[in-house]
Amino acid sequence: DPERPGQKGDTWYLISARWWERWCESTGADASPRPQGHGTLSIDNSALVDHGYLRIGLSHRIDYEVITKQAWRALRAWYGGPGPDLARQVIELDGD
Repeated sequence: DPERPGQKGDTWYLISARWWERWCESTGADASPRPQGHGTLSIDNSALVDHGYLRIGLSHRIDYEVITKQAWRALRAWYGGPGPDLARQVIELDGD
């Protein structure tokens, strides 16, 4: 759960919110009717990067979702795609 990110140094992955929404719809993970004809959903995080760097001004749940390393590895193995992998480590802020 990104609201409780775990220990300092834990790794989470960013994934395109657009891709995540399409995946939830196509798998029924959002409990809405499944759309027809989605086909293979290769992971494309290209909208989150600019010249190889994470874009400035991205917003959680609008532009990206945060998933565990295990979830990222499973989704990447199942769906492939250009990625890129966007791993981020939990850091400590204000002495928390």
